[in-house]
Amino acid sequence: MTGSPVAEVATNAAFHICNISFFFQDSRLLVKEMLKGPVALRRGVAQVAASLSAHPRHLAWASELLFILFSDEDDSVRSEAQRCFYFIQQEIKKGSLDLVRFSDLIANFIDSKDFKNGSRTFFAFLETSYLQLPDVVCRAFERLLEVRQDGFVSPFAQGHLVLRLCSQSPEVDVRRRCLDIIDSLLLADDYQLRSTLDKLEN
Repeated sequence: MTGSPVAEVATNAAFHICNISFFFQDSRLLVKEMLKGPVALRRGVAQVAASLSAHPRHLAWASELLFILFSDEDDSVRSEAQRCFYFIQQEIKKGSLDLVRFSDLIANFIDSKDFKNGSRTFFAFLETSYLQLPDVVCRAFERLLEVRQDGFVSPFAQGHLVLRLCSQSPEVDVRRRCLDIIDSLLLADDYQLRSTLDKLEN
């Protein structure tokens, strides 16, 4: 069925095979082969990896797959992969997870091809969680500054998250990098961040 000329049939077949691979490791070689196959197969793998990434027992294998899928050449595959943040968000709302355990997954996304197009979804995901931000998120702010001329999410909208990470992180280097980002935003006349800082001072 994975060889079906009907995209929906092939996607459903890939979905079921990938789902099995989370419980029976013998099928993982087949999943890796599907990642080299047509878009329909890769889309099915992305759907499963995204949905199971929020479960701690499945996180390692899901992250391994998503690391590849975040940089897939097809927009629809990358779009399915980034839905992992939606599923993680739902579990966090239940109070059963923290963000730090997803540090490797987040790092893979930040340095992937999908970061530019998927950054809006990613930062919306961070906004909804009031848990401690992983230190790796600092790299996301730095990448936003790198691509801000390309018409993607404005770094100005994320100033309060930078402040949040700076106040939460126990790492001196991370706090220093956050302050460098804040300086860059202030030099670019980030009114929203300046207003927030004024309120904190008062």
